[in-house]
Amino acid sequence: MSPLDSYLRFQLKTARVLIATLVKTKSKSNMKHISILAALLGVLGCLATAQAQTVNLHLTNVNTPPVGLWNDTGISLTNGEAITINANGIWIYDSTPEGGGADGFINTGEIFDTFISNTNDLYSPNGVHGSVIAYIGTNPISGGNFPTNIGYWEIGSSSQFVAPASGKLWLGNNDDAITTNYDDNVGSVNAQIFIGYGATNDCAGNGFTLATPTNTDNTFTFEINGPSNCLYAVYESTDLNSWTFIGTNGLHDDGTNSFEDDGVSGVSYRFYKLDDGMGHSHAIGFVRLTIPPGYTAIANQLDTIKGNGQGQNSLDALFNAMPDGNDLPNNSTITEMDSFGTYHTYTWSSGWGGNGGVTLEPGGGALIYNPTVTNIVVTFAGLVREGNLSNPIIAGQGIYSSMVPQAGGIQTDLGYEPQVFDNVYLWNTNLDEWNDDYTYTIPKGGGTPYWLPSEPEVNVGQSVLIAPNTTNDWERDFTTCFSANECTNCGNIVVTNPVVSSNSFSFTITAPSNSLWAVYDSSDLQNWVLVDQVSLTNTGSTTFANNTGVPYRFYKLDNGVCHSRVIGFTRILLGPNGTNGVAFIANQFDTVNGQSQNSLDALFNPMPDGTDLPSGSQITEIDSGGTSHTYTWNGTSWGGNGSVTLEPGSGAGIKNGSTNWTIISLAGLVREGTLINNITTTNTLYYSSMIPQAGYLQTDLGYTPKIHDTVYVYNNTNSGYNIYSYASGGVWTPSEPEINVGQSFYIAPGATNSWQINYSACAACFTCP
Repeated sequence: MSPLDSYLRFQLKTARVLIATLVKTKSKSNMKHISILAALLGVLGCLATAQAQTVNLHLTNVNTPPVGLWNDTGISLTNGEAITINANGIWIYDSTPEGGGADGFINTGEIFDTFISNTNDLYSPNGVHGSVIAYIGTNPISGGNFPTNIGYWEIGSSSQFVAPASGKLWLGNNDDAITTNYDDNVGSVNAQIFIGYGATNDCAGNGFTLATPTNTDNTFTFEINGPSNCLYAVYESTDLNSWTFIGTNGLHDDGTNSFEDDGVSGVSYRFYKLDDGMGHSHAIGFVRLTIPPGYTAIANQLDTIKGNGQGQNSLDALFNAMPDGNDLPNNSTITEMDSFGTYHTYTWSSGWGGNGGVTLEPGGGALIYNPTVTNIVVTFAGLVREGNLSNPIIAGQGIYSSMVPQAGGIQTDLGYEPQVFDNVYLWNTNLDEWNDDYTYTIPKGGGTPYWLPSEPEVNVGQSVLIAPNTTNDWERDFTTCFSANECTNCGNIVVTNPVVSSNSFSFTITAPSNSLWAVYDSSDLQNWVLVDQVSLTNTGSTTFANNTGVPYRFYKLDNGVCHSRVIGFTRILLGPNGTNGVAFIANQFDTVNGQSQNSLDALFNPMPDGTDLPSGSQITEIDSGGTSHTYTWNGTSWGGNGSVTLEPGSGAGIKNGSTNWTIISLAGLVREGTLINNITTTNTLYYSSMIPQAGYLQTDLGYTPKIHDTVYVYNNTNSGYNIYSYASGGVWTPSEPEINVGQSFYIAPGATNSWQINYSACAACFTCP
């Protein structure tokens, strides 16, 4: 059996998916990621809340009466049940050479022969030709007149709906409803079917809520709420700037879990955040202060989230009891200063004597009095504030602190912009007074202001007394998003040796020994989903593998400081020799297999799936002078032309040397940064997007057309071209061309142009609600 036959073999079956949550531990030292073993798909992301079943759809010459295009899933639904269906694979409905996926082909122009009616126009997302569709009932072809809007659901690559009736669930292809001429259908789609609410794999960016932080001498714990069964990465930090990936964990069926760090013994402060690839939680953390006998200047720099009805940041919420479960010693006091410079003292004696609602907010400060003869520990825990933080500094004097729990120079690190002749005082615990004086002054005769004797250094959890020369505002624009440095490629991780098979993709990772990395995947290079974690061995090398039958997919690794280069693959289905055996393809990766980068040998000798092109296959390129060059694969070599390159941004025609269908696989690294593809007016040449994305040429792929540009997209059905022109007034005729991943096309430009893309694999950073 050939690799293609193996890939397209008939496997119509219904199977239970084993979904195993191996361990959802609450200990950082033993944290293990959720493993989800899903037949055929191997999807790792969210788990189903109820039973999960899979069926492998295979649409080729299936002559099983009476429904050759439809597959009985073997699942019987009950009216009102929630269904989630995720589908992927490569299939075609009319011998088109490019492999289509579960979402079908939008620009076919053929809507008369579909089951679901296209209610808008050829480019609407409804009734897409060749998309996965569903039917509930006895017989999916008994609906009568087609196309119709009754009784059928468009699934595409993913859909959720509620069964409106009881009956058998069928899945099929939105094609051949009237003609039933399905002999030209080739390929297969894997569909994973979840029964029950919450059964979705769309976890990214839906948000996490953190609550109930508690401390002991050795542990810090907090509760997590969010989308049920979703996977997330946990990062920790001691400075809120540099984050370290410490593992993955997941939420239970009810959308809850807890996290415990059991390694905080002797740690004064630490902070944590969760990230799912598209957004992060608020940072949560703790601060522990050792208070000697007498007075100490302290600051609460976290918003309390006890959830027990105590007012946020109130004395009750902070100290009754503290996050470690302890109370202050009786006769302890908290002394604050109001806006008039008057001190107010509150005494703890098994309660605050009616003053428990008084607040101690981030940005403020107080003096705490320890009435004992030994040190005591004061613990704060809660959420770190983010955004544009403003702390008004009023005339006179007052007790202030950084609104963010960070340590450093008050100006250099904590963002306070002093006025000339401002005075900052630090509390001297030995003298029990504001004694250490720092003045922001100017040299005699003028010059650059400076701190005398030096810039005051402030610790986490410490407040200061500020006597400003004039009213001021201590502002911070703060976020716990990864710093700008994260949006660059790590220099200490290399991803190489991509290997593609019919249902999996793997690559080699080389990084510092024993380092831990989060793995994210994407189908569009914009939306990233956390799928796994990898831990490097003592040798600093490992292999990551993902079961996937999709036409293309991309991966990156992240450790909280920076990310790896993006690595991925594309698979293109090429028809037999003849009219259907020609396609315009694009290599949109930089090869990393040890051969000359992007050469024909590196791309095809062999391909990433280990196979060669059929003998007699040809690659045709056009040089800048407009001359065509054709290179023939003779079964063992390119006849001395193996060093010829096919670069991202260019393209080529490919001709199948076999009478059988062939899969073209391409794999490598995705380029990042400012990518420029010069469009010359000299000749009509092959072009492609420099990154593997699908969509409309201008709207999605960033091409800015010139008036009189003409784009030719090859149509192998009639061995001709679909022609698109950009006319005055900024209008595409007949429509804007839509391009697939791995597809090239001709451009006859109206003027010299530059196709520029600014691409980064960093996901847009936002804080989850």
